Amino acid sequence: MAKYRALAPLYIDGRYIEIGELLSDDNTAGYTPIPSTYVPSPACDPLDSDAITKLTAAPHTQPSPSVGVLQLWGIRSQFSTLPLPALSQAWKSLVHP
Repeated sequence: MAKYRALAPLYIDGRYIEIGELLSDDNTAGYTPIPSTYVPSPACDPLDSDAITKLTAAPHTQPSPSVGVLQLWGIRSQFSTLPLPALSQAWKSLVHP
């Protein structure tokens, strides 16, 4: 099942997800559970092949920092101290400047 890392603060099913938090739709231990029907935003770093498939099939045409996130992608100083892991190679391949 799909596993992601939050690249920005997210709200999923009314629950706040912090930057760097690990998400999974199969109740993997150590991951925050998300519904299997969740459509990932570009603020989700896909960590496995299922996640890559879901992200590329999502209705957005190209990842954008403001789609499906709280529009805080590196803009607000309150989040500047949170560590953000490097993007996965899979996510980098989806972004075309």
